[in-house]
Amino acid sequence: SNKTWQGGTTDWGIGTNWNPAGIPTVCDNVLIPTAPTGGNMPTVPNAAECNNLIIQTGAILTVNSALNKQLAIYGNLLNDGAFTHNANTYSTLFYGASSTIGGIGIWNGTNGPILEFAGTANYTLLNNITCYDGAIGANATLNLGANTLVVTGDPFSQTGFLNLNSGTLEIRSNLSGTPSKLNHN
Repeated sequence: SNKTWQGGTTDWGIGTNWNPAGIPTVCDNVLIPTAPTGGNMPTVPNAAECNNLIIQTGAILTVNSALNKQLAIYGNLLNDGAFTHNANTYSTLFYGASSTIGGIGIWNGTNGPILEFAGTANYTLLNNITCYDGAIGANATLNLGANTLVVTGDPFSQTGFLNLNSGTLEIRSNLSGTPSKLNHN
């Protein structure tokens, strides 16, 4: 189903902040609109999940979670607004079978975002992205296309496949994992 952020408060985990009412699950496509009817932009304070996530132009999604909490996205992420992480122990974990990540929006935060690509999946960047930390799991593949992925903070971990295609990987931190699986097509 589809869920649209209404914004009566800022808490993602309150069901009445969504239309239709109810906290999003792995089956829900989530839309964060430019101007929520309640006037508040969402903050993810605890673990959360959704299928596809769209952040519209002018909208802001803030991740302020406690230790080891994750926003799990099982589909595509389109960020045309601002996607902000304000906790260095919080990550956005992608689980999709064949997902795209992109948008012309801002990716920022004190130590974020931390993007982890997991599962047996094939992910594709649609735009340039800068993240604080990144990880490509053992059975995952990340395709850059003609885009640039910049990792600025903690070590970039890669045990899966990274296909550069005609894109660029810029690591401003340490590399860990198995870099032998870095592919240039």
